[in-house]
Amino acid sequence: MAGLIATIILFSSLSGMAVILFRKIPVLVELTSIPEKEQEGLFLGVKRKIKELDFFEIFDFKNFLQKLLMRIRILTLKIENRINKPLEGLHQKERIKNDVSFSKDNYWKEVKEFNNKKNKKPKSKIKVKS
Repeated sequence: MAGLIATIILFSSLSGMAVILFRKIPVLVELTSIPEKEQEGLFLGVKRKIKELDFFEIFDFKNFLQKLLMRIRILTLKIENRINKPLEGLHQKERIKNDVSFSKDNYWKEVKEFNNKKNKKPKSKIKVKS
């Protein structure tokens, strides 16, 4: 059923295009009879318009250079920012790694000092007589 509907739509579209083409054939035949001098191509028209414009009066080189350099600066700052984030993460991991190993080395020293302080009995200068 879907194939039949698709076939009907296809043939109706093709017949509609054929009707439009047959109606426009006389107009198309008249277009080819225009002399070449009067007919100006797209390329020639664009070329003529460009010659009419005084490009160097409109174009401001200093403004263009300023905008170009600003865009390059923004691009380099974005690249630097994207590089800086992982680099800072690596530095932070290295600091943490160094701090952990350093604290492990000092851990046993700190435990020994704590135990030594704990085991020592304070000497009092005051003697109590009983």
